[in-house]
Amino acid sequence: MLMNMPIAANRAGRFVSSVALGEPVNAFVPAPLPPDPALDFSASLIGKLSDADRAIGRLDGIAMMLPEPGLFQKQPCVTARQLTTMTGLSTPTVNNVLHALELLGIVREISGNSRSRVYCYQAFLGLLGGGMQNARSAGA
Repeated sequence: MLMNMPIAANRAGRFVSSVALGEPVNAFVPAPLPPDPALDFSASLIGKLSDADRAIGRLDGIAMMLPEPGLFQKQPCVTARQLTTMTGLSTPTVNNVLHALELLGIVREISGNSRSRVYCYQAFLGLLGGGMQNARSAGA
């Protein structure tokens, strides 16, 4: 004897609870295809997906150039000269990597200088900002 009782439903389908041969069982029953409402494959969405794919490709290429992936976690704020010394890469290569990382939003130049610029790892700056915000709220 098989008894079906719906548990929950959403756009992807629903879970049902049944009893089969005296044992309770649960199953996911997918919604029929095509989905209703239809998936959005607009030019805007496809463009965003394409941009994301390109950004991931650039990031992968940059990661291959850096000899140590955790470099910015060890020293989150550096100059190009420091990176040249730390990595053994040429100055133009380090500058190209920093420029690409800046375009991807991974590092940010914080000194405002035209020479001896200081770059910081964005995640580090976010942690600092969150910590300062927490300190301000605790003091208030």
